[in-house]
Amino acid sequence: MKVRKLGAGLFAGVLLATAGLASSGCLDRDLRPLTPCVSQGFVANIEQGGVDKVDVLFMIDNSGSMSQEQQSIVDQMPRLARILATGDRDLDGMSDFTPVKDLHLGVVTSDMGVAGFGGIPTCGPGTTAGGAMFGDDGILRTQGHTATTGCMATYPNVLSFIPADHPDLETDAAQFGADFGCVAQTGTSGCGFEQQLESPLKALTPSTNAAIQFFGPTLGHGDRENAGFLRDDSVIAIVLVTDEEDCSVDSAKIDVFNQSSMVYTGDLNLRCFNYPDVAYPVQRYIDGFRALRPGRENLVVFAAITGVPTALVADPNNIDYDAILAAPEMVEMVRTDGSMAGHQLRPSCTAPAGRGEAFPPRRIVEVAAGLAPNAIVQSICQSDYGPALDAIISKIADALSRVCLPRQLNPDAEGLVGCDVLEKLPAEGSGSSTPSNCAAITGVDPTPVRIESDGRQVCRVNQLAVLGDNNVADGEGWYYDDFSPDVLSKCTSYGSPQRIAFTTQAVPLTGVEVNLECLQRVQSQGTGGTGGPIDVGTFCDPAASDVCAGSTIPNLFCEGSTRTCQIRCDTDEACPTSFRCQPAADPTQNFCVNPICI
Repeated sequence: MKVRKLGAGLFAGVLLATAGLASSGCLDRDLRPLTPCVSQGFVANIEQGGVDKVDVLFMIDNSGSMSQEQQSIVDQMPRLARILATGDRDLDGMSDFTPVKDLHLGVVTSDMGVAGFGGIPTCGPGTTAGGAMFGDDGILRTQGHTATTGCMATYPNVLSFIPADHPDLETDAAQFGADFGCVAQTGTSGCGFEQQLESPLKALTPSTNAAIQFFGPTLGHGDRENAGFLRDDSVIAIVLVTDEEDCSVDSAKIDVFNQSSMVYTGDLNLRCFNYPDVAYPVQRYIDGFRALRPGRENLVVFAAITGVPTALVADPNNIDYDAILAAPEMVEMVRTDGSMAGHQLRPSCTAPAGRGEAFPPRRIVEVAAGLAPNAIVQSICQSDYGPALDAIISKIADALSRVCLPRQLNPDAEGLVGCDVLEKLPAEGSGSSTPSNCAAITGVDPTPVRIESDGRQVCRVNQLAVLGDNNVADGEGWYYDDFSPDVLSKCTSYGSPQRIAFTTQAVPLTGVEVNLECLQRVQSQGTGGTGGPIDVGTFCDPAASDVCAGSTIPNLFCEGSTRTCQIRCDTDEACPTSFRCQPAADPTQNFCVNPICI
């Protein structure tokens, strides 16, 4: 049998979820004992194909200091769209990750008004759609930047791109990105009380979530004014572009906007700094963004290009949020130099070539820390936002390929696990571009496992063995991955990283329903598995482990074919009641089994 090493870009991660948790994207149902064998197992249906839709919401700060920063991010939009649509991260003609098959882009601003209080520069009636009361209110923009050549006056509030509809994909994707740039250039007449976190939360939260209310009181726009942007089965990317700190004001404390307030006094420009308790706790946004994908929080990506010092985020793969918040530049202090001394905070970083200053975004960094590892922060104090967009694209690509299993499975001596991955294809004549028969699908048995009552074929995906030194057998299909650098870095939430993964050509196609069905031994709670008493069924490595010898159960040994701790026997009398001694070619490998399991 040919084998091959797992290499970068060779395999793509699978996106799987169990039947009872089709919305959760992970296997966290308890595995029930099968009567009354020594193994445990589950039969789990996955009513979910691969996640190939992405909804990216940009919150673009439209206050007076953002002109050059907006242009820098707009310059990157054609490249962003092209990379997402092709999966070609370095634009060398080869896909580096699974391309997005259905992309939505939208824009909101930081202007949420000032609760109707007048006399505040840039926040008065007529400056924005909602005037001083609601500002732009987290409603998706449709206005194009007509001062830019080629930009129209208006665009749809949801810009949609489906790569399969575009034969000249690279050119069309770049044009789509340029069109989006026309909307993303939001101008600089927005309110100086920036509410960079409240705006996207209101934009995306559905009105059905009455637990999250906004000023007015009002409800979210996700299923009303902004309906159609956010899909139920997409990766959500929330991208903030801002050079100042968030001041998302609690609806109960709107008097902070009142220039004549007897409670909140002093310079309007420093109100949010002098009275930090007027802002909602950052946990509102951590919980609120997660609530967009309950049980599938790994499908929410939070990113910010903001006023953190460039040196603190130079390595996007190793962002230390504690170090960022502890940095001297990130300490909020009133400025003591220049014309704004006493009226402005000290900057946290300065962009090159006189492109302006940025200020400590502590609340935004705290939200990113709360949403890690699905978060990324980059510096706005750089002339080229290409590296920042690359870091954001990497997070989106991770979310497309990261659905981890919460517990280990036991590979047998041949490197296989006792599971089937089944794909239910669209019905013939359904209008889907995905084939309706198994013989036309890469990496599956051409003969259907069964044909459903509606005529849909169910195909068994080929399982590839994982052999010595983590070599994956040659072919196309799926394999059990608990070893690749990708899974080791991304699937650590459960203590032991593991997932089901597909080879590149076998990734489920759009419209396919995927099922994972297992009937096999699983990791028990022993020290060879997840840390507890060693028992029958505890995982072990017969070549390298004597963990079974540490059990209080007599005669427990590591049985080679199942790689689990089992009771050694010579005769049936050595086994528990009703169990029999299973003979092996090597008598030292005899172990006790229930006869029903033979």
